[in-house]
Amino acid sequence: MSKSQHRWAVALILAVAAVLFVVACSLPAIGFSRNHQEPETWQGIGCLMLGPFGAFMGQFAWFANVAIFFAAVIMALRGWKVSLVLGVLSLLLACNVFTMFGNEFPGDEAGVNKLYMQTLEPGCWVWFASLAVILIGNLVLWKLHTSSREEPVEVTDFIEG
Repeated sequence: MSKSQHRWAVALILAVAAVLFVVACSLPAIGFSRNHQEPETWQGIGCLMLGPFGAFMGQFAWFANVAIFFAAVIMALRGWKVSLVLGVLSLLLACNVFTMFGNEFPGDEAGVNKLYMQTLEPGCWVWFASLAVILIGNLVLWKLHTSSREEPVEVTDFIEG
């Protein structure tokens, strides 16, 4: 794969992931019930803004955004293995959102109201898809890059210089 083809492929992968991410931010992402009575839905943008604070309650799903950002940058630089590891890490971190079911979260500053997660809305699933696009794109580019080599790389090539 030539450098210009690589650039176009990376640009396409990143554009698809970015569009999915923006769509995820504009959709409802998580459905809560306030005090087991009133339904409340958080938009994706709200989850993006408040996500880092989830770490104080043992919720690390937001940090998948950081991992996938670095995976995308490293993928653009052809660091396939590191990007793959970061992509898998981002999906694993994102799966931490499933641990929110059945847990109680503060619904206000005073701790009077409590939130209980009820559903994952479409925004959450589109966010998962945006993460997966970069991971799958990395795998495809890595495969194309390694299959386009004229000669397979041997371990002795690195030893002999």
